[in-house]
Amino acid sequence: MGEIVIPAKFNAHKNYKKMMFLNGYRNVGGGGLLLDNNPEPAAAYSLRKLRTAYDGYAMRVRRSSDLATLDIGFIDNELDTYALLNFVGANNDGTVTIFYDQSLNTNNGSIIISNSTQYAIVVENGDLILNNALPAIKVDTAFYKLEKAITTVTTYSVHRSLSFAKSLYVLLGDSTGGGGLFAGGFFNSINGIGISDGNNPTIYSNVENLETHLTTAVWDVSGKIKVDGVSTPAVMNPIVINNLLLRNQGGWRYDGLLQEMIIYDTLYPQNETDIESNINSHYNIY
Repeated sequence: MGEIVIPAKFNAHKNYKKMMFLNGYRNVGGGGLLLDNNPEPAAAYSLRKLRTAYDGYAMRVRRSSDLATLDIGFIDNELDTYALLNFVGANNDGTVTIFYDQSLNTNNGSIIISNSTQYAIVVENGDLILNNALPAIKVDTAFYKLEKAITTVTTYSVHRSLSFAKSLYVLLGDSTGGGGLFAGGFFNSINGIGISDGNNPTIYSNVENLETHLTTAVWDVSGKIKVDGVSTPAVMNPIVINNLLLRNQGGWRYDGLLQEMIIYDTLYPQNETDIESNINSHYNIY
């Protein structure tokens, strides 16, 4: 749902009012910010503000012209795109070098890039990257190393694959084994968004396309892979992750857009509907 706009022709000065409109025109579900009304997660990464009491930043951005960096925060609970574009400047790229954790655990993700073809950018050639009219990080096989490993039971992610040219797209993966959350691509002769713990059979949702999705994944004996409200049962054990957008076994990575990733180390089934409603209302996915 919703057409991707990459790049989006915004100028930091000429379109100041338009940027401010972008910074507050969506209402979130549940009558408040996501984490104000739901349990505290193990980690929370997003291009919107998730908790009223959070006084930190969304990301640290490095501009391509001189490799200077700047922490970018929020205005009206949305990414401060005016400060972002003003800093990066015309004809430059803005790489997200740190994805800040908005939970109480300060488990920030630092970018790992091993060659010149890999990137994770939020501004491309001076233009803000948008998906469904909201900022997104465009990733090509770069990944984020977390400060602390997380025993992962439940995740909520907003993502969009841009192609299926690579063998496997990993939104997050087990730090030692073959488990993870797969966002598409071709794996074991089966396509689709899927969940694995490295031991039990991988379960796929049979959803594979180039649209934006809200994916809920639960690693538990009563687990599931749930895409845009449609759930498929999946018997899984919890996995331990220390990276976003990478599975250590085989080095499989992600190629697409990422806007939000919420990670819980326990089950909160009573909050699932409210969390999904809040996310879907904000990003207008389904």
